[in-house]
This record gives sequence, C-alpha cells and structure tokens, in this order.
Amino acid sequence: TIDTTADWRRDLQVMRDVDLDTPTEDLRGLLTDSFLAAHRLWGDQVSLREAERHALTSHAELWRRLGPPPQDPLAPNGDRWAYDFNRLAEVQTDIARFTGTEDAARLALAYSDSALHFVTALTGNPSGHGSLLFEQARAREVLGVATADLSQLARAQEVLEHAAVYREATRPTVYAETCEERARIALAQAHLTPRTTAREPRLQQAGEVVRDAQRVLRAAAASPRAIARLDVLAGEIQIELGVTLRSRAAFDSAEAAFVRVEPVLLPSDLPRPAALLLVQRARLASALGDSTTARTRLDHALEIAGAPRLDSLVILQASALRTSRRR
Repeated sequence: TIDTTADWRRDLQVMRDVDLDTPTEDLRGLLTDSFLAAHRLWGDQVSLREAERHALTSHAELWRRLGPPPQDPLAPNGDRWAYDFNRLAEVQTDIARFTGTEDAARLALAYSDSALHFVTALTGNPSGHGSLLFEQARAREVLGVATADLSQLARAQEVLEHAAVYREATRPTVYAETCEERARIALAQAHLTPRTTAREPRLQQAGEVVRDAQRVLRAAAASPRAIARLDVLAGEIQIELGVTLRSRAAFDSAEAAFVRVEPVLLPSDLPRPAALLLVQRARLASALGDSTTARTRLDHALEIAGAPRLDSLVILQASALRTSRRR
C-alpha cells in the first residue's frame, strides 16, 4: 500500500487542534480586523459595531487573564497591552470618522495614548512602533476635524512624520496608507486655513504625497481598486485647488481622475468607494455651477449608501455638500 499522506503529514504545523495554544483575545483580534475591513468596503454600521464588540471583548478577556494594565510599560506582557489598546484606537477612530462626533474622536485618542504608554515594550519591533504612532496620528486627525482645531492637526502631522520612519516604501501598502493619511491631514488643514496663500501649499503637498503613494503601489503591482481610491482623493484635492485658485485646469484634472477610475469603482459591489466617488463628482459639478448634475450624482451616492447599509460617512458628506449649495 502506498502512503499518500506522507507529504501532508510532513507539512503539518500542529498535529491536532487541541495542541493549539492561541489566546482567545488573539482570535477576537482577527475577527475585529475582518469586520473593520468589511466596514471600510461596505460602509455598513453593523460591521463597524461588530468590530467594536470584538475589540472590547478581547480587551476584557486580556484583563481577565493578565489582570489590569500595569503602570510600568516594561512589565511583562507590555507588548500585548500596546497592541490591545492600539486595536481599540483603530476601531474607535473609524467610529469617529463614521459618525463625525467629538466624543468618539476623544475616546479614540485616549485609547491611542494608552497604547503609546507601552511603546517601550516594542523596542526592536519597528513595525509595531510605527503602527502605534500611525494610529495616534489618525486619532488626532479625526479629533482635529471634529473640533476644527488646527493645533490637533499640526500634532497629527508631527506624529505621522515619526511614524513614517517605520513605514517605508519597502512595505508598499503600509507606505501608501501613511501617504494617504498625510494627504488627509494636509487637506483638513487647508479646509481650516482662510487665506488662499496659505491654503495652496498645503493642497499642493497633499497632491504630491498621493502621487508618491500611487507610484509605489503601481511598482508593487497593487490592485487597480487600491490605486483608484487614491485617484479619488487626488481628485478631491484638485477640486479644492480649483476653488482656492479659481483654476479651470485644476477642475479639469479632477474630472480626468474621476473618469479614469469610474469603471473600476462605480460598480457598486463595494458600495463605499463607489458612493464616495459620486459624492466627489457631485462636488465638482457643484463647483462648476452645474446644480442638476450635482443633485443627480448625490442622489445616486445616497442610493448606493442607503438602507440597509446606512453609511453615515457618505450621508454626512452628501448632506454637507447640499447645505453648502443652499448657501
């Protein structure tokens, strides 16, 4: 008899499920990540609340197993507390962005501060160190946007520059995330800056970092949708430049970016990217004085983002645009 399982048995990592010793909070962490990823693609509230539930349950289970978080960041298991609080910060930052509320943003920053308390436990782990700093920057960015506070945005920018040291182009996806956050901070700063002379450099800087992220992703053969999402952000920046400088060339650049990515994003199997593209196309039409087209695109965006998903991030942006048009 020929033993057909020899190669299979040789490749086994563990012999039986009962031999696995994976803490429950680690499994909860994987569930948190999967629900958060689903929310970012679908925009539904259920996935986001499930991510929050699993993150909080993981935190409670870690507390039950290890006791309360130690005051000494170098105490045993300090790294586990760093990752635990960082996961809570990541989820809460998405909740703050989804709801647009100051309380959620402040809670995200509190979680991130707790994670950074244990940053010395990650000495020798540059990717972990960079992740903690990245979430601190995200939390400060959403708080700065929620409170219209330029000082928070400046602090977010400062922290992100430190994070970028650990998030280099050798890790293309992570590098692109850092560039995207850098652009979002610059865009938020421009929104709160009244003078045209001060707004333009921030917007030009935001455009440059988005192009840099796209260059890295293309070199890494990233998915077309990942690159297309950055094209939407680039288009948003060009709209702001067009409004700031009264530049038709900037508006044309935004239109070219949107037309380029529409075939990739507009099929609504991934509703949030599709709806956010339509919101930006509506903003462009509104800036050009075409209120009929703007209204049609907003209605389409809200249809994609509507029940049963109820993506309030899209709804908030659409409502803000409608309010600005009425003024």
